[in-house]
Amino acid sequence: MPESRHPHLDELKKIKDMQRQFHETVRLSIVEGTEDLVQKAEQLGKELGANIIALKEKLDPFEQELHLQEQYESQITLLDQSGLLETLSNGGKGIKAMDKDGKPTIEYPIPTSEEIIEKLISPEQREIFKTKIEQGFVKLLIVPFGLPLINIAQAYQKALQSHFDRQKLFHTKKEPTDPNEPITELHKDGPMYIWDKYNNADATGELVYEPKKLEKDNHQGKTKSEIVAQKGGFKVLLIEDMPNIPREGNAIEKGGRTQIDTKGTTIAKYIEQGKDTPSPIEYLNALQTESKIANSPYYQEEPLTPEDQLIYALTHLEETDEVVDDYAGNGSISYQLGAYFPSSGYVPYACWARDVRRFSLDGFVVGSRDGFCGVRSAVGVY
Repeated sequence: MPESRHPHLDELKKIKDMQRQFHETVRLSIVEGTEDLVQKAEQLGKELGANIIALKEKLDPFEQELHLQEQYESQITLLDQSGLLETLSNGGKGIKAMDKDGKPTIEYPIPTSEEIIEKLISPEQREIFKTKIEQGFVKLLIVPFGLPLINIAQAYQKALQSHFDRQKLFHTKKEPTDPNEPITELHKDGPMYIWDKYNNADATGELVYEPKKLEKDNHQGKTKSEIVAQKGGFKVLLIEDMPNIPREGNAIEKGGRTQIDTKGTTIAKYIEQGKDTPSPIEYLNALQTESKIANSPYYQEEPLTPEDQLIYALTHLEETDEVVDDYAGNGSISYQLGAYFPSSGYVPYACWARDVRRFSLDGFVVGSRDGFCGVRSAVGVY
């Protein structure tokens, strides 16, 4: 029996066809300059807008919960204003991602909102996304993964300094309604520390991604250029909007899923007997195993990379004026288990270190156990 087709895919295809026709008509109207073409372009533009609005209204309620178009436009504006996008040869916005030699030469246009919708409502994936959205994965991240990591880190560093200069930089709140706690002083060397092992590591392959094991000679990870060649220069993720990774006893249950706290309460079976907190190795093992079990609350979840973490931190900063992962305040240190340094045996981590008054992008040994360290996970859309 053939697989059923989502009823809105045909409408989405119609919109994409109309978009191509609209862009071509605009191009011709500029080249030829005839009144008929100008009027035709204006009419197509109106029809295109009406069709997009109509489709948005017809989408299933769980998809509307994302406020997808609003989040999409906000992400594009953020990436553009942060200097992470450029104008490509086709006139559109996107990035030049690193090739196998670490040079930013390959062009990747930013995914369109229609392409993202198509993934969300595809017959193969829509029930999975419906479940994850019910569990709280409602924050859209568009990650220019193919860019050099240092570019994304510098964009966040610049944003931190700008917010501080405008007296709009605050510690992470426990609840959105809590009063602001201003950050009144920065480290003398600036608002960000970056461990020197990150220097060009994503270009040289010293930092690998999607490791299966945190083992020097058996990590089974890939280089950034390999992933970009396979999947493209952008990632689109859904994550929990969770600026504070919960400590023991503070995890929230939603949609049948309980957040993973820094005690590893819900993944206790993966923790070595006699130990009371998970190591990065055990966190990764738990996530990778549970992500493949269809009835697991953590099904289809993946750990973040440093790039994902930085885009989330940048997004939260621009939306709230707050840092994330203030581990000496309301938050916790965040492991980014979607990446690994095989030569040193370290995993990336990030936090706001209020004692030294700056953000840290650093590394931890894979066997470390600390009750103030935890993980975020995401669901890949694109």
